Amino acid sequence: MKRTWLSSCFLMLLISPLGYAADEDEELYPDVTPENCVTVSLIKQTEIIDDQNIIFRMRGGKIYRNHLPRKCFGLKRRESFSYEVRTPQLCGVDIIRVVDPFRQSLDTGPSCGLGKFYPISEAEAAFLMGDEPRVEPPEAPEGEE
Repeated sequence: MKRTWLSSCFLMLLISPLGYAADEDEELYPDVTPENCVTVSLIKQTEIIDDQNIIFRMRGGKIYRNHLPRKCFGLKRRESFSYEVRTPQLCGVDIIRVVDPFRQSLDTGPSCGLGKFYPISEAEAAFLMGDEPRVEPPEAPEGEE
């Protein structure tokens, strides 16, 4: 009986760090499984990174990067696009159209297909947009200035 108890304790000691490591990995590397669609009414803001990448900021704090399968010429330069959906969702099979702010019509620019929506963090979004991280400089030790 004593030997079985000791064996069980030893086995638990071996298994516990494995469970902890899995939890730690989930925190360091969150699930980045792409979404096929996002709900249109939850889109708060879009930011164009370049002619092939768009950041979608959602109500509730989620952020997605959409990587278009092909370059959408003029997207970054015009900084504006439109889309038309027939469902409450914007999906990777939908088409966006580059909008020329100097034209009257919204359907004058090139049309481009969307890709999947990849969840990203605020830090990743800032990096992609070329923003410097907003980190306070360390304080000088006492007596030094």
